[in-house]
Amino acid sequence: MGFKAMKLDPFGPYFDQMDEEGLEEAVERVRAVREAVVSTWTYS
Repeated sequence: MGFKAMKLDPFGPYFDQMDEEGLEEAVERVRAVREAVVSTWTYS
């Protein structure tokens, strides 16, 4: 049995306003998590 979902807040301190730097940080966080999770997927 494993987890089927995950809650993620990629925005960190940028919860009320976001500039270009904040957007890039959020994209990088999501990318890093996705790469880590997808590499461990097993299909059954």
